[in-house]
Amino acid sequence: MHGQLYMRGEGIIKLNKGYAYEDVISSFYDLFDNGREILACTSKGVYYSTREGSNWNARYTSSACGTFQQLSSDGRYLLATTSKGLYYSTSNGSNWNKR
Repeated sequence: MHGQLYMRGEGIIKLNKGYAYEDVISSFYDLFDNGREILACTSKGVYYSTREGSNWNARYTSSACGTFQQLSSDGRYLLATTSKGLYYSTSNGSNWNKR
């Protein structure tokens, strides 16, 4: 469990040595149900959970697209509103292209 990320309160926290929580490392802006996983727009990028939000993994943490604010889907692409505009992904959020 060392190094796992978990949702707590308004953000994502890191479990330290299996029993103590470190400070919140990221704040949530939006959550999106993407079928078998939940995606989260955070202050550190896009994270995903396949365990109903009980733990989180980084999907995209580059700052190239700006700060992710909201996620949605048009049925074909994953769409993101960011501080730099509208982006789309064909890879479930691993890579993003300016729209």
